[in-house]
Amino acid sequence: MRGKASLSSDQESESTDQAGPLSDARLRLLLAAEREFAREGIETASLRKIAALAGNGNNNAVKYHFENRAGLVRALLTYRVQQMEAQRTAMLAEAEVAGRLGDMRTLLEIYCLPQISLRDERGQFPYARFLLQFYAFYEDIDYRDAIVDVVQISPAIGRVRQLIIDALKMEPRRADNRIALCHGMFLNMMVRSEIEFGDGLASEASRRGIADTMEMMVRAIAAPPAAGDLAIPPQIPAGADAVSPPPAGRLADRASQLQEENAALRQLVADLSVERSRLKQMLAARER
Repeated sequence: MRGKASLSSDQESESTDQAGPLSDARLRLLLAAEREFAREGIETASLRKIAALAGNGNNNAVKYHFENRAGLVRALLTYRVQQMEAQRTAMLAEAEVAGRLGDMRTLLEIYCLPQISLRDERGQFPYARFLLQFYAFYEDIDYRDAIVDVVQISPAIGRVRQLIIDALKMEPRRADNRIALCHGMFLNMMVRSEIEFGDGLASEASRRGIADTMEMMVRAIAAPPAAGDLAIPPQIPAGADAVSPPPAGRLADRASQLQEENAALRQLVADLSVERSRLKQMLAARER
């Protein structure tokens, strides 16, 4: 199953966010923020520089339009996810007709492939770079809540996420973290492909790269839980007494697992920074 890449990264026609149609000023700020977040990191990017890059002379433009940094991140996620909503809706409908909504490879393709369309005029994937930065701070409550907001207003991404969680048959928070980690694998593949795959992603090398990454994602996301992992707690019948909390040892194991997963996401961002430096050197060498 393959989705068609038809969106432009800077597509402005019929642009919307959670507040309705986007004004030109808001759209310019979102596109500038996407590039700056991808380049400098979400927490370190200058909001004043974002305003300047968007051609806005007001240093407080981000605060005026989005309230704060977290609001800008939420608006950017919403804008991009809604751009891909129609494609994911069509892919879900196709999979349902084919009886493949229980197939993990199909679900991961629906989740990831539409992002390939978000490529800028330089052949780069600023949204993929932004998402890698986003996942590095995924445990921050403001950013995790952003996913909840996006799912509520974009039914297709919400449905495919829930289908993946249901198929994994594990505690929802663990399933959610596995989705984030596997998504990071796909995003990293996209960023690494920017130079090597040349024009577009229709080459044999790019198809092989996507297929290899998808195969690894399918195996990784469905891997058996680690020994001593927390089991899914049974549902408590109505009127029953509350159960005792899990032993402290299990809570410590869970905290350790979350730390390891967060460290893996941060390593992806570090790898991306190294790769970015390498790509800059390659581009500079070509221009000489």
